[in-house]
Amino acid sequence: MRMLFFSPYGRRNGAEMVLYNIIRRADRARYEMAVACGEDGDLFNTLPADVRRFPVMASLPVRAYHRAHAKLLPNISNPVLTMLHRRFKPDVWYINTIIRPDLLRHAVQNRISCIMHSHELEMAFPFMSKQQMSEIIDYPQLIIACSEAAANVLRVLGRTERIEVCYGMVELANVAVEANRRAHLRRELGIAEHSFVWAMSGSHDVNKDAVMFVRVANELLRRKPDTHFIWLGGGENAYSLYVEQLSHRLGISDRIAWLGARTDDYYDYLNVADGFVLTSKYDSFPLVMIEAAHLGMPIVSFDSGGVREFLRDGMGDIVVGGDVVSLIAAMERIMAGETFFDSEIARRRAADFDAPVQCARWESIMRQYFAA
Repeated sequence: MRMLFFSPYGRRNGAEMVLYNIIRRADRARYEMAVACGEDGDLFNTLPADVRRFPVMASLPVRAYHRAHAKLLPNISNPVLTMLHRRFKPDVWYINTIIRPDLLRHAVQNRISCIMHSHELEMAFPFMSKQQMSEIIDYPQLIIACSEAAANVLRVLGRTERIEVCYGMVELANVAVEANRRAHLRRELGIAEHSFVWAMSGSHDVNKDAVMFVRVANELLRRKPDTHFIWLGGGENAYSLYVEQLSHRLGISDRIAWLGARTDDYYDYLNVADGFVLTSKYDSFPLVMIEAAHLGMPIVSFDSGGVREFLRDGMGDIVVGGDVVSLIAAMERIMAGETFFDSEIARRRAADFDAPVQCARWESIMRQYFAA
Protein backbone atom coordinates (compact mmCIF):
# COMPACT_ATOMS: atom_id res chain seq x y z
CA MET A 1 0.00 0.00 0.00
CA ARG A 2 1.44 3.36 -1.03
CA MET A 3 0.70 6.22 1.35
CA LEU A 4 1.44 9.91 0.76
CA PHE A 5 1.48 11.80 4.06
CA PHE A 6 0.98 15.54 4.34
CA SER A 7 2.42 17.39 7.32
CA PRO A 8 2.86 21.17 7.51
CA TYR A 9 6.22 21.93 9.11
CA GLY A 10 8.28 18.82 9.84
CA ARG A 11 8.87 20.10 13.36
CA ARG A 12 8.65 18.59 16.84
CA ASN A 13 5.09 19.56 17.67
CA GLY A 14 2.62 17.02 19.04
CA ALA A 15 0.77 16.11 15.84
CA GLU A 16 3.91 15.77 13.79
CA MET A 17 5.67 13.71 16.47
CA VAL A 18 2.74 11.29 16.38
CA LEU A 19 3.01 11.02 12.60
CA TYR A 20 6.79 10.60 12.84
CA ASN A 21 6.40 7.65 15.24
CA ILE A 22 3.75 6.03 13.03
CA ILE A 23 5.96 6.29 9.94
CA ARG A 24 9.06 5.11 11.78
CA ARG A 25 7.34 2.00 13.15
CA ALA A 26 5.05 1.09 10.25
CA ASP A 27 5.37 -2.36 8.71
CA ARG A 28 7.69 -1.87 5.73
CA ALA A 29 6.47 -5.11 4.15
CA ARG A 30 3.01 -3.58 3.94
CA TYR A 31 3.56 0.13 3.32
CA GLU A 32 5.57 2.26 0.97
CA MET A 33 5.56 5.81 2.31
CA ALA A 34 6.32 9.34 1.23
CA VAL A 35 5.92 12.65 3.08
CA ALA A 36 5.11 16.04 1.56
CA CYS A 37 6.06 18.82 3.92
CA GLY A 38 5.53 22.56 3.59
CA GLU A 39 8.76 23.37 5.42
CA ASP A 40 12.12 21.69 5.78
CA GLY A 41 11.88 21.19 9.54
CA ASP A 42 14.38 19.25 11.64
CA LEU A 43 11.96 16.35 12.19
CA PHE A 44 11.35 16.05 8.46
CA ASN A 45 15.06 15.53 7.96
CA THR A 46 15.23 12.63 10.43
CA LEU A 47 12.64 10.45 8.69
CA PRO A 48 13.77 6.88 7.86
CA ALA A 49 15.91 6.68 4.74
CA ASP A 50 13.39 4.52 2.87
CA VAL A 51 10.65 7.17 3.18
CA ARG A 52 10.57 9.49 0.19
CA ARG A 53 10.55 13.16 1.13
CA PHE A 54 9.04 16.01 -0.83
CA PRO A 55 10.06 19.34 0.74
CA VAL A 56 7.47 21.49 -1.01
CA MET A 57 8.27 25.03 -0.02
CA ALA A 58 5.28 27.24 0.62
CA SER A 59 3.66 29.57 -1.86
CA LEU A 60 0.60 31.36 -0.50
CA PRO A 61 -0.33 30.78 3.16
CA VAL A 62 -3.53 29.03 4.14
CA ARG A 63 -5.13 31.30 6.69
CA ALA A 64 -7.03 28.65 8.60
CA TYR A 65 -7.10 27.93 12.34
CA HIS A 66 -3.47 28.89 12.85
CA ARG A 67 -4.33 32.45 11.84
CA ALA A 68 -5.63 32.83 15.40
CA HIS A 69 -2.12 32.23 16.68
CA ALA A 70 -0.26 34.36 14.14
CA LYS A 71 0.99 31.23 12.37
CA LEU A 72 0.62 30.51 8.68
CA LEU A 73 0.24 27.03 7.28
CA PRO A 74 2.42 26.49 4.22
CA ASN A 75 0.26 26.03 1.16
CA ILE A 76 0.88 23.50 -1.60
CA SER A 77 -0.61 24.65 -4.89
CA ASN A 78 -2.88 22.42 -6.97
CA PRO A 79 -0.33 21.92 -9.80
CA VAL A 80 2.26 20.80 -7.25
CA LEU A 81 -0.24 18.41 -5.64
CA THR A 82 -0.99 16.95 -9.06
CA MET A 83 2.73 16.54 -9.73
CA LEU A 84 3.31 14.83 -6.35
CA HIS A 85 0.44 12.44 -6.92
CA ARG A 86 1.70 11.49 -10.38
CA ARG A 87 5.28 11.04 -9.19
CA PHE A 88 4.53 8.82 -6.19
CA LYS A 89 1.25 7.24 -7.37
CA PRO A 90 -0.15 6.70 -3.87
CA ASP A 91 -3.14 4.51 -3.09
CA VAL A 92 -4.23 6.93 -0.38
CA TRP A 93 -3.44 10.39 0.95
CA TYR A 94 -2.91 10.77 4.69
CA ILE A 95 -3.62 14.35 5.84
CA ASN A 96 -2.28 14.81 9.36
CA THR A 97 -4.75 17.50 10.45
CA ILE A 98 -8.30 18.61 9.70
CA ILE A 99 -7.23 22.22 9.24
CA ARG A 100 -6.05 21.66 5.69
CA PRO A 101 -9.36 21.78 3.82
CA ASP A 102 -7.42 22.90 0.74
CA LEU A 103 -5.74 19.48 0.55
CA LEU A 104 -9.03 17.70 1.07
CA ARG A 105 -10.70 19.82 -1.65
CA HIS A 106 -8.05 18.66 -4.13
CA ALA A 107 -8.61 15.04 -3.08
CA VAL A 108 -12.37 15.44 -3.54
CA GLN A 109 -12.02 17.06 -6.95
CA ASN A 110 -9.67 14.33 -8.16
CA ARG A 111 -11.37 11.41 -6.40
CA ILE A 112 -8.28 10.53 -4.40
CA SER A 113 -8.76 8.18 -1.45
CA CYS A 114 -8.02 10.01 1.75
CA ILE A 115 -7.40 9.44 5.47
CA MET A 116 -7.55 12.39 7.86
CA HIS A 117 -5.86 12.32 11.24
CA SER A 118 -7.57 14.78 13.58
CA HIS A 119 -5.69 16.43 16.44
CA GLU A 120 -8.12 19.35 16.79
CA LEU A 121 -11.09 20.34 18.94
CA GLU A 122 -13.89 22.78 18.18
CA MET A 123 -11.57 25.77 18.55
CA ALA A 124 -10.49 25.12 14.96
CA PHE A 125 -13.95 25.30 13.45
CA PRO A 126 -14.55 29.08 13.22
CA PHE A 127 -11.81 29.32 10.59
CA MET A 128 -13.39 26.81 8.22
CA SER A 129 -16.50 27.26 6.11
CA LYS A 130 -19.58 25.05 6.38
CA GLN A 131 -18.76 23.53 3.01
CA GLN A 132 -15.22 22.70 4.08
CA MET A 133 -16.48 21.09 7.27
CA SER A 134 -19.07 19.12 5.32
CA GLU A 135 -16.29 17.68 3.15
CA ILE A 136 -14.26 16.78 6.25
CA ILE A 137 -17.25 14.93 7.70
CA ASP A 138 -18.40 13.25 4.49
CA TYR A 139 -15.44 12.53 2.23
CA PRO A 140 -12.45 10.83 3.92
CA GLN A 141 -12.51 7.06 3.69
CA LEU A 142 -11.29 7.03 7.29
CA ILE A 143 -10.82 9.56 10.08
CA ILE A 144 -8.42 8.77 12.90
CA ALA A 145 -8.73 10.94 16.01
CA CYS A 146 -6.01 11.37 18.63
CA SER A 147 -8.51 11.06 21.49
CA GLU A 148 -12.18 10.52 22.20
CA ALA A 149 -12.42 14.28 22.77
CA ALA A 150 -11.22 14.90 19.22
CA ALA A 151 -13.49 12.18 17.84
CA ASN A 152 -16.56 13.42 19.69
CA VAL A 153 -16.53 16.90 18.13
CA LEU A 154 -16.65 15.24 14.70
CA ARG A 155 -19.37 12.84 15.80
CA VAL A 156 -21.49 15.81 16.84
CA LEU A 157 -21.15 17.09 13.27
CA GLY A 158 -22.36 13.79 11.87
CA ARG A 159 -19.30 11.58 11.36
CA THR A 160 -20.50 8.38 13.03
CA GLU A 161 -18.90 5.69 10.86
CA ARG A 162 -15.33 4.97 9.80
CA ILE A 163 -13.94 7.06 12.63
CA GLU A 164 -11.44 5.50 15.01
CA VAL A 165 -9.35 6.64 17.97
CA CYS A 166 -5.61 6.07 18.04
CA TYR A 167 -4.21 8.01 20.96
CA GLY A 168 -1.26 10.34 20.84
CA MET A 169 1.98 8.65 21.75
CA VAL A 170 5.50 9.19 23.01
CA GLU A 171 8.57 7.03 22.41
CA LEU A 172 9.18 6.45 26.10
CA ALA A 173 12.52 4.77 25.45
CA ASN A 174 13.73 8.26 24.49
CA VAL A 175 12.49 9.87 27.71
CA ALA A 176 15.87 9.48 29.35
CA VAL A 177 17.39 11.77 31.96
CA GLU A 178 20.86 11.95 33.43
CA ALA A 179 20.83 11.16 37.13
CA ASN A 180 22.97 14.12 38.20
CA ARG A 181 21.56 16.69 35.77
CA ARG A 182 18.48 17.60 37.84
CA ALA A 183 20.48 19.06 40.73
CA HIS A 184 22.94 20.72 38.34
CA LEU A 185 20.23 22.38 36.25
CA ARG A 186 18.32 23.56 39.31
CA ARG A 187 21.46 25.28 40.55
CA GLU A 188 22.02 26.73 37.08
CA LEU A 189 18.47 28.14 37.12
CA GLY A 190 18.86 29.54 40.63
CA ILE A 191 16.40 27.09 42.19
CA ALA A 192 17.03 25.90 45.73
CA GLU A 193 17.08 22.17 46.38
CA HIS A 194 13.94 22.30 48.58
CA SER A 195 11.89 24.59 46.28
CA PHE A 196 8.84 23.14 44.50
CA VAL A 197 8.99 23.60 40.71
CA TRP A 198 5.97 23.59 38.38
CA ALA A 199 6.50 23.03 34.67
CA MET A 200 4.48 23.68 31.52
CA SER A 201 5.49 22.90 27.95
CA GLY A 202 4.14 24.13 24.63
CA SER A 203 4.12 26.93 22.11
CA HIS A 204 3.65 30.54 23.18
CA ASP A 205 0.09 31.10 22.05
CA VAL A 206 -3.32 32.08 23.34
CA ASN A 207 -4.59 28.52 23.57
CA LYS A 208 -1.67 27.15 25.62
CA ASP A 209 -2.26 30.32 27.64
CA ALA A 210 1.13 31.45 28.86
CA VAL A 211 -0.62 34.54 30.28
CA MET A 212 -2.66 32.25 32.53
CA PHE A 213 0.58 30.51 33.52
CA VAL A 214 2.07 33.83 34.63
CA ARG A 215 -1.05 34.85 36.52
CA VAL A 216 -1.26 31.47 38.26
CA ALA A 217 2.42 31.77 39.18
CA ASN A 218 1.85 35.26 40.56
CA GLU A 219 -1.03 34.15 42.77
CA LEU A 220 0.63 30.96 43.99
CA LEU A 221 3.82 32.83 44.86
CA ARG A 222 1.82 35.10 47.16
CA ARG A 223 0.91 32.00 49.17
CA LYS A 224 3.96 29.82 48.56
CA PRO A 225 6.98 32.08 48.02
CA ASP A 226 9.40 29.18 47.75
CA THR A 227 8.03 28.06 44.38
CA HIS A 228 9.49 28.22 40.89
CA PHE A 229 8.05 27.82 37.40
CA ILE A 230 9.56 26.73 34.10
CA TRP A 231 8.08 26.83 30.58
CA LEU A 232 9.61 24.64 27.87
CA GLY A 233 9.05 25.37 24.20
CA GLY A 234 7.63 28.38 22.44
CA GLY A 235 9.27 30.84 20.14
CA GLU A 236 10.11 34.47 19.72
CA ASN A 237 6.97 36.43 18.92
CA ALA A 238 4.96 39.34 20.28
CA TYR A 239 3.00 37.03 22.57
CA SER A 240 6.20 35.63 24.13
CA LEU A 241 7.42 39.20 24.63
CA TYR A 242 4.16 40.06 26.34
CA VAL A 243 4.22 37.17 28.81
CA GLU A 244 7.83 37.82 29.72
CA GLN A 245 7.14 41.53 30.26
CA LEU A 246 4.04 40.65 32.28
CA SER A 247 6.17 38.56 34.62
CA HIS A 248 8.56 41.53 34.99
CA ARG A 249 5.70 43.91 35.72
CA LEU A 250 4.35 41.55 38.39
CA GLY A 251 7.81 41.27 39.95
CA ILE A 252 8.12 37.50 39.51
CA SER A 253 10.47 37.24 36.53
CA ASP A 254 13.16 35.68 38.74
CA ARG A 255 10.74 32.82 39.54
CA ILE A 256 9.79 31.92 35.96
CA ALA A 257 12.33 30.45 33.54
CA TRP A 258 11.35 30.64 29.86
CA LEU A 259 13.56 27.85 28.52
CA GLY A 260 12.56 27.91 24.85
CA ALA A 261 12.64 24.94 22.52
CA ARG A 262 15.03 22.20 23.62
CA THR A 263 16.18 19.09 21.76
CA ASP A 264 18.71 16.72 23.32
CA ASP A 265 18.33 18.14 26.84
CA TYR A 266 14.54 18.61 26.79
CA TYR A 267 13.81 15.81 29.24
CA ASP A 268 16.61 16.85 31.57
CA TYR A 269 14.99 20.28 31.87
CA LEU A 270 11.50 18.82 32.24
CA ASN A 271 12.85 16.60 35.00
CA VAL A 272 13.84 19.72 36.94
CA ALA A 273 10.16 20.05 37.88
CA ASP A 274 8.27 18.44 40.75
CA GLY A 275 4.84 18.86 39.17
CA PHE A 276 3.24 19.66 35.83
CA VAL A 277 0.49 22.24 35.37
CA LEU A 278 -1.47 22.30 32.11
CA THR A 279 -2.95 25.75 31.47
CA SER A 280 -4.34 25.09 27.96
CA LYS A 281 -7.85 26.20 27.13
CA TYR A 282 -8.26 23.31 24.67
CA ASP A 283 -5.95 20.33 24.22
CA SER A 284 -7.08 17.19 22.44
CA PHE A 285 -4.34 14.98 23.90
CA PRO A 286 -1.17 16.80 25.00
CA LEU A 287 1.87 14.55 24.70
CA VAL A 288 3.74 16.35 27.45
CA MET A 289 1.35 14.92 30.05
CA ILE A 290 2.56 11.44 29.02
CA GLU A 291 6.15 12.57 29.41
CA ALA A 292 5.49 14.16 32.80
CA ALA A 293 3.71 11.05 34.07
CA HIS A 294 6.54 8.84 32.85
CA LEU A 295 8.95 11.02 34.83
CA GLY A 296 6.81 10.48 37.91
CA MET A 297 5.23 13.94 38.21
CA PRO A 298 1.76 14.80 39.48
CA ILE A 299 -0.37 16.68 36.95
CA VAL A 300 -2.82 19.49 37.60
CA SER A 301 -4.91 20.66 34.67
CA PHE A 302 -7.97 22.50 33.51
CA ASP A 303 -10.56 20.17 32.00
CA SER A 304 -9.33 21.08 28.54
CA GLY A 305 -10.04 17.92 26.53
CA GLY A 306 -8.00 14.73 26.36
CA VAL A 307 -6.39 15.07 29.79
CA ARG A 308 -9.55 13.57 31.34
CA GLU A 309 -9.00 10.43 29.26
CA PHE A 310 -5.44 10.14 30.55
CA LEU A 311 -5.48 10.90 34.27
CA ARG A 312 -6.38 8.20 36.77
CA ASP A 313 -6.78 8.32 40.53
CA GLY A 314 -3.37 8.84 42.05
CA MET A 315 -1.99 10.91 39.17
CA GLY A 316 -3.10 14.46 40.01
CA ASP A 317 -6.20 16.60 39.66
CA ILE A 318 -8.46 18.16 37.00
CA VAL A 319 -10.49 21.31 37.64
CA VAL A 320 -13.17 23.15 35.71
CA GLY A 321 -11.75 25.02 32.73
CA GLY A 322 -10.80 28.60 33.56
CA ASP A 323 -11.38 28.19 37.32
CA VAL A 324 -8.11 29.72 38.49
CA VAL A 325 -9.00 29.53 42.19
CA SER A 326 -9.61 25.78 41.95
CA LEU A 327 -6.46 25.24 39.88
CA ILE A 328 -4.28 27.01 42.46
CA ALA A 329 -5.96 25.14 45.29
CA ALA A 330 -5.25 21.85 43.52
CA MET A 331 -1.60 22.84 43.10
CA GLU A 332 -1.37 23.71 46.79
CA ARG A 333 -2.81 20.34 47.77
CA ILE A 334 -0.19 18.60 45.62
CA MET A 335 2.59 20.64 47.20
CA ALA A 336 1.33 19.89 50.70
CA GLY A 337 1.01 16.16 50.00
CA GLU A 338 -2.74 16.28 50.62
CA THR A 339 -3.65 14.80 47.23
CA PHE A 340 -2.94 11.10 46.82
CA PHE A 341 -0.23 10.62 44.25
CA ASP A 342 1.64 7.46 43.29
CA SER A 343 4.45 7.83 40.79
CA GLU A 344 4.17 4.15 39.83
CA ILE A 345 0.51 4.60 38.88
CA ALA A 346 1.59 7.54 36.71
CA ARG A 347 4.38 5.59 35.04
CA ARG A 348 2.16 2.59 34.34
CA ARG A 349 -0.46 4.85 32.79
CA ALA A 350 2.14 6.55 30.62
CA ALA A 351 3.17 3.11 29.34
CA ASP A 352 -0.30 2.73 27.76
CA PHE A 353 0.69 5.52 25.37
CA ASP A 354 4.16 4.31 24.52
CA ALA A 355 4.80 4.45 20.77
CA PRO A 356 4.95 0.65 20.28
CA VAL A 357 1.52 0.27 21.90
CA GLN A 358 -0.29 2.98 19.96
CA CYS A 359 1.49 2.20 16.68
CA ALA A 360 0.22 -1.38 17.00
CA ARG A 361 -3.26 0.11 17.40
CA TRP A 362 -2.71 2.18 14.24
CA GLU A 363 -1.62 -0.91 12.30
CA SER A 364 -4.76 -2.70 13.48
CA ILE A 365 -6.94 0.16 12.20
CA MET A 366 -5.19 0.11 8.84
CA ARG A 367 -5.72 -3.64 8.47
CA GLN A 368 -9.39 -3.23 9.38
CA TYR A 369 -10.14 -0.60 6.74
CA PHE A 370 -7.51 -1.25 4.10
CA ALA A 371 -7.08 -5.00 3.96
CA ALA A 372 -4.32 -6.15 1.66
